[in-house]
Amino acid sequence: MWPTKYHQIGPLFCNDSAPFDISQIASIEEEMKEKWINIERGTPLDGLWKHEWEKHGTCAALEIKEMNTQLKYFKEGLSLIDRYAINKLLQPTYIKPGIDAAYKLEEIYSALNLSIGNNFAIVCEKDKNKNQYLFEIRICFDKNLNIHSCDGIVMEDFKNIDYHDEIITNCRRDQEIIYPSKAWLLQKQWIEKVKEQQSQNDSFMYHWINVYKLVRLLQWITL
Repeated sequence: MWPTKYHQIGPLFCNDSAPFDISQIASIEEEMKEKWINIERGTPLDGLWKHEWEKHGTCAALEIKEMNTQLKYFKEGLSLIDRYAINKLLQPTYIKPGIDAAYKLEEIYSALNLSIGNNFAIVCEKDKNKNQYLFEIRICFDKNLNIHSCDGIVMEDFKNIDYHDEIITNCRRDQEIIYPSKAWLLQKQWIEKVKEQQSQNDSFMYHWINVYKLVRLLQWITL
């Protein structure tokens, strides 16, 4: 299950004198590893944390007392993740993750609107087969950490979105959105691993069959 992403608006590096220091969050590092996962390939474990603090946290620290240190910033983020986790928001509804769980955009929006109330952004990711997956729910907050409508807020990868539309999204409306569970993803990874091993085994057997044929040929020639 992907955690809900919280989007802060502000310039890059509001405070250059406060660079990210992982030792400042040592007391919550294990919880961070579990809930604030870095899935960017080829980057260090704390790469996402560094980015979030230097781009967003340094701005929040100047404006919000509850986030004026690295530890406070990330602890508040973890608290918001727990409070607004997508599985909790959708729990009272019929929208559930699973192997064959796919829903219309309007269904997901209506279900989340019951819990969030203010407007939010629904983010999809597509695979190589053009299937689209529920990837993030972005919720906006004001400086008092109250939920605020995301209407009119410019998000980096939503440049071409019509903010007069009721639903802020990059998802295709004419295609169902797959809502995978963690178990489904693990099963998919396992299936892919089995296929890879099977391919390797087939290649291995093909190699030894050819060796056997060569040996038999040599035996026949030398008779």
